Amino acid sequence: MKVRAIKECYYDNKRRKKGSIFELKEFKGLKLNAERKLVPHVFSVKEQFSASCMECLDESAKAELVEEPKREARGRKPKTLAQAAKTDRVIVSDLEVI
Repeated sequence: MKVRAIKECYYDNKRRKKGSIFELKEFKGLKLNAERKLVPHVFSVKEQFSASCMECLDESAKAELVEEPKREARGRKPKTLAQAAKTDRVIVSDLEVI
């Protein structure tokens, strides 16, 4: 699948500048499974495509690509009760503050 970089990114151990056109190809590698063991895996073009830094140039491939689900930003947990008081978070603890 041919793609164009919409911002600077890395693919195939090379830096791709904004506007450069390159092709995504399947490749074999290792992937962690559920038991946290490395197993052989074939990375498909769909797995490699990232909408945040690439745009697809093949019309036929555009229909196959599904937008990546957006991840929710996770905030930091307060470290102390004083920090927790400044936020809207509720701290549940079995310790009693005197």
